[in-house]
Amino acid sequence: MARIQHVKKAQQRYAMRPVLDDQGQQVQTPVMNPRTGEQKVTKSGRPVFQKQTVRDYDKPLPMPRCDFAGCEHPDRRIAVGQAYKIAPVKSGSKYRHEEHPAWQPWELSSAMWARVAQAVDAGETSLEALDDFEEVDDVVSVLQEVADEIRGLAEEREEAAGNIEDGFGHETEMSANLREHADNLNSFADDLESWSADEDAPDPGDFDCDEDGEELEDPSALDDDQRFNSEGMDLDTAWTDWREAVLDSARSALQETPEV
Repeated sequence: MARIQHVKKAQQRYAMRPVLDDQGQQVQTPVMNPRTGEQKVTKSGRPVFQKQTVRDYDKPLPMPRCDFAGCEHPDRRIAVGQAYKIAPVKSGSKYRHEEHPAWQPWELSSAMWARVAQAVDAGETSLEALDDFEEVDDVVSVLQEVADEIRGLAEEREEAAGNIEDGFGHETEMSANLREHADNLNSFADDLESWSADEDAPDPGDFDCDEDGEELEDPSALDDDQRFNSEGMDLDTAWTDWREAVLDSARSALQETPEV
């Protein structure tokens, strides 16, 4: 994953111009080998030079733009003097104001591990949205969606392995690794699909007492927060505890990510 750099104060950027000598030619300096003290040469034996440039203060460049979707700065630009962070990626660099959240792994990498992390994060977000669920099937549906996404990634690995083997006419070390990754992904999906809650939901029929554990004559006439079991736990608390236990179990299942 790209290493994020933090800059306390943004500096104005400028275009570069060549440094010219008296004859109007760009100045070049020898590139030296620090170990030998001699000038570096190319494979063909040609000496290596570095062309000299300086900032052209008459040509300021636009300041980088913040890529955070919720950025409210003018034009999303990072102004001179503002703090920001920068993440180098293959396509260039990403910029973001310091006060905005850091990038998620999949925003900086298209590697398989990052895509798995994205699927898992989507599942965790869906679990957080289950406020007052009463059926475990609601949680099962979330894990099934993640499992479907993971199986799609496994198919990509299998297809890539098949293309390599078709090209070489036999299995290679790379294709074998890809198939192993696919197996790991499918096993992860299997585990998500076979997940089940660790405990049963509260039975409202068990909450027919008052807060002192005395049995009520007609508990159905009371609100849920007025109904207790024989141990003094009210029904609302029992539901809350059960939901938290179920969600914790589901989150644990999502965290068992495979090696890819």
